[in-house]
Amino acid sequence: MAELRKLSAKRKVDDALNARNGPDKEGLLPRSLALGSEVLVYLTVDMVNGPAEFRSTHIKPYERLEEQPTDENPEPFEYPEVVQPRRRGRPRKAKEAVAHQFISAKEQQSYELAVEYRNEGRITTPGKPFEQSDWEEIESLLTAGVIVPIRRTAIPNAKLFGCRLVREVKGTKEAPYEKSRLVVQGHSDWEKITLLTQSPTIMRCSQRLILAIAPTLRQMGMQLMLRDISQAYTQSSTELRRDIVIAIPKELEGRYPEGVVFRVVKPLYGIAEAGLHWFATYQKHHEQRLHCNQSSYDPCLLITRPGRSFGIVGMQTDDTLNLGEPEFIQLEETELLRAGFKAKPATILNTGSEGSFNGCIIKVHKEAVLIRQKNQGERLSVVDTKQESARELYVSQRARGAYIASSCQPEAAFDYSIAAQAHEPAKGDFDTLNKRIKWQIENADRGLQYISLDLSTAQL
Repeated sequence: MAELRKLSAKRKVDDALNARNGPDKEGLLPRSLALGSEVLVYLTVDMVNGPAEFRSTHIKPYERLEEQPTDENPEPFEYPEVVQPRRRGRPRKAKEAVAHQFISAKEQQSYELAVEYRNEGRITTPGKPFEQSDWEEIESLLTAGVIVPIRRTAIPNAKLFGCRLVREVKGTKEAPYEKSRLVVQGHSDWEKITLLTQSPTIMRCSQRLILAIAPTLRQMGMQLMLRDISQAYTQSSTELRRDIVIAIPKELEGRYPEGVVFRVVKPLYGIAEAGLHWFATYQKHHEQRLHCNQSSYDPCLLITRPGRSFGIVGMQTDDTLNLGEPEFIQLEETELLRAGFKAKPATILNTGSEGSFNGCIIKVHKEAVLIRQKNQGERLSVVDTKQESARELYVSQRARGAYIASSCQPEAAFDYSIAAQAHEPAKGDFDTLNKRIKWQIENADRGLQYISLDLSTAQL
């Protein structure tokens, strides 16, 4: 009974202390601890399955046992440095940081080649290398209405993109010239995830269809022609539907007042949706001016309507592969000039001539057409399994070889299809891939040959 009375009394006292309007317990609570005082963080409790640690949910002072040694001269407490959480987006550049401009190996080679040609007298353009071509590129874009100089304060909420001038030596060794192209650095464009940016490209089967019937139709008087549009994106007929502002290129900063930027009005290289604008423009040109209809399975394969001069067109961005009657080829030239598109002279592929289209070299024989890979085979190499980057090389060389197989070496497609299933390649996977790569290196000129067919009995 004594124990029962004791427990009952303790329960009543606890209920009174914890009552909503109970006595003030402030005097009974521990005072605030001094800075640097030790507190209890983890508590070890003996459980059925052994001791377990529980994190304390209240601030309780940690009492050391007297027999435990303590530091006679404790070090002063130092608050740990608070790590600021990383903000979204790219970190801001420090003001005292030195800016560097990195150029690709190809651009470095072009610059050195331009200096060499200038010393030899092949390039006589006044000024420093690429200085004149840089200014001509900007002037041509201003004249075409692609870019417009404005004050940055005119569109304060628009994102400011960087840009750069890509330089290259064009032409032949006998008559070289310097060429610059303004490219927007749109890699940080977060709005592109909400836009339709993928422009169609010709399917391999459509390209093979044109080449398969070319030998027969050439014997019937038709022509095979290649067309290359110059600066295709900037010739789009539609304007951008959002505000894009780019900084003045570093090479031309001294020619414009401070605070002036370029507003991009029409599609420009580096902008996510530029390719789609050009595709819509060029496809509309073929449908309205050349009387073509889009095929049912490939938007880049166009065929002339019945009652018109026969022609079939394969579109690959700024290049087209045309096969048709001489009247259609002439109509294509006439309407191109009438539309005002800037383009290189058309290349008519006669017997013995060759041209390039969609990563392939097309060579025309008397009764056949042969296609082979262009330059990808020169970059193929056997993967060394002893290198630390062997897995990355496996993936890159597999992709390069598969591209060649899909274009003109279908006999290699099966091996690359098997290689694509190896996510963690073993030694056997490396050996199989290297065997196929070695074969492609030794047979770099091997391709597909299309011969003349009897179209009255031919079937797909």
